[in-house]
Amino acid sequence: MSLESKSQELKDLVSTYDTQWFLGDLSGLMKNIAEGRAQDQLGKLSSPLRQLYFLGGLLVSSDSANGIDIMYNPEKWNQIVVLLNEIETEYDKLFFPATPERS
Repeated sequence: MSLESKSQELKDLVSTYDTQWFLGDLSGLMKNIAEGRAQDQLGKLSSPLRQLYFLGGLLVSSDSANGIDIMYNPEKWNQIVVLLNEIETEYDKLFFPATPERS
């Protein structure tokens, strides 16, 4: 699956959340990074701060009319984490290829 399709899948997944609630929750999670808390939500992310900013960007670029959810369920959060890590891996492949390009 391509970077674009993974990003779209993640965007579709988070687009169901209320914008104010979601961004407030992301803000709280970001604060918890510095304090070493919320490891149940943050512990499996490969780059939590960068990935949470990316997640917020996906949400604000989606249709806010879909935003009715105000709580994660564990299954949906796990899907979000998996997709965030897969997207991070795809970006790594773009910026750090296995075989360096020659000039």
